[in-house]
Amino acid sequence: MTALDADRHVVHFSHDGGEHRLHYHAVVVAAGGAPVVPPLPGVDDERVFAVRTLEDAVTLRSLLDAGRIGRAIVVGAGYIGLEMVEALHDRGVTVVVAEVLPRVMPNLDEPVAALVEHEVRRHGVDLRLGARLEGIRSGMVDLDALIDGDTVSADAVIMAVGVRAAANVAAVAGATTGPGGALLVDDRMRTSLPDVYAAGDCIAPWHLVLGRPAFVPLGPAANRTGRVAGTVAAGGDARFRGIAGTAVVKVFDLAVART
Repeated sequence: MTALDADRHVVHFSHDGGEHRLHYHAVVVAAGGAPVVPPLPGVDDERVFAVRTLEDAVTLRSLLDAGRIGRAIVVGAGYIGLEMVEALHDRGVTVVVAEVLPRVMPNLDEPVAALVEHEVRRHGVDLRLGARLEGIRSGMVDLDALIDGDTVSADAVIMAVGVRAAANVAAVAGATTGPGGALLVDDRMRTSLPDVYAAGDCIAPWHLVLGRPAFVPLGPAANRTGRVAGTVAAGGDARFRGIAGTAVVKVFDLAVART
């Protein structure tokens, strides 16, 4: 979808190189989230992955299967970053992690984050906290990443620094946005535009603890809000009460959870 005309109930989209229009009675925006990639030199290299799409995952898997990745840099020590660290470590890859913040998983309480940090280091991962990626240079064979002035060579770089709501098309059409630029919805996933619903990582649902909308892009809420949006858009009735910020992740031999 390239544009949304809520007044005329028309969506514009591109397909096979052409622009098309489609009329609707109701539309569900489920554009998800887009990876945050900092505007740094070299991030457009084909060996830099955001691992947000199936194509990225397939390409990375094929390089691993071919034995072409012996050393990797993971930028970001959040949920996705540490899951990638474990997956790469299990494939025999030497991993360097660069996290700009002073601890891993900043949305965890410090004592729990300290346990996770210890677990990561215990498995021989080169974890660099308070370290900023400054750029990437393409070498003859591998990549050279500049991390706080230190040059680190690797065969691949995984960018896992966060996700932003892919809500631009609906926002341009006039839909109200909230935290993180995500779309605001009610408990039936209705946006501020008539007959336009939204669900998944592009929305900021109601947070039951905070008492306000919050952008917490995680799978379980995306699944449930998608079911509610689809049910209501099709003429049924369903509600989504809200989120409590619950997340669970496996990091090597730890199961880490918060809410």
